[in-house]
Amino acid sequence: MAKFLIAGEQRDSESKQTTEVRNPATAEVVDAVPKGTIHDIRRAIDVAAGALKKWSQMAPSKRGAILLQAGHLILQQEKELATLLTREQGKPLATHYAHLTVHGVLHLLGWDHENDRDAERMEQRERQILATLGIGDPYLET
Repeated sequence: MAKFLIAGEQRDSESKQTTEVRNPATAEVVDAVPKGTIHDIRRAIDVAAGALKKWSQMAPSKRGAILLQAGHLILQQEKELATLLTREQGKPLATHYAHLTVHGVLHLLGWDHENDRDAERMEQRERQILATLGIGDPYLET
């Protein structure tokens, strides 16, 4: 079962209740996640606010090194993360990789999603490109 990660600690919800996560394509139970309470949310927000203050005071080179390390950690777990995400979303793995590739290439070409207008433009471009590959809208909720 998944847990919250708050202040570097894995925790259950204060309520001890969970919610099943199901693959929308197969109804298979993928995992169970904590059902958060208002106190869980408040703690996470308070911890994040404190971390943001520290992060903002950190030298840009140090922040860059931390983000680079985080990227390396994600890449080390790439297959496991991709498999989990596709099961949660009910997508084939190849479709997920195609979407990630298109999204990444658009970033390399200067597209971004820093605000709502740019995000909608980028998502629309992703939809157009993926459609030429026979892949449906990755942003549709299933």
